[in-house]
Amino acid sequence: MERISSDMEFIEPINLMWCKYKLLVQRPTQKTEMVLFEGSFDVCQYLRDRRMSNKLAQSVFLNMVKDSNMPKECPFHEGSLYFHNIYALDNLPAFLPEMDFTMFITFFEPNTTYESHIKLKGSLLESNRARYKIWP
Repeated sequence: MERISSDMEFIEPINLMWCKYKLLVQRPTQKTEMVLFEGSFDVCQYLRDRRMSNKLAQSVFLNMVKDSNMPKECPFHEGSLYFHNIYALDNLPAFLPEMDFTMFITFFEPNTTYESHIKLKGSLLESNRARYKIWP
């Protein structure tokens, strides 16, 4: 069970932050990839409201920030931001089948060149996870 950690260094405060995400899954019979879901959200608004329309994306995001120093609100101040011990398979819903996947995540500040790109490749195996319900 591998876990991921990431550290970022902000050289100046960031007042607005957005996140774009895309999850691709392998289609073994066609040897192609299919977009399972993609979207974007305003990170600052999410920090204020703690609600996201895509429940699967919200589950992944909550997993990322549970062991981090993510601020409770914007702006993101100059200095280090860390995400430690991320285990992306925690709390995934039961309807997801076993699959190979590629996840693309981009954090960015609108109308600037400030971006951070993350690419994760992995496999979702039944033996690696318990099944959780993400909708109340």
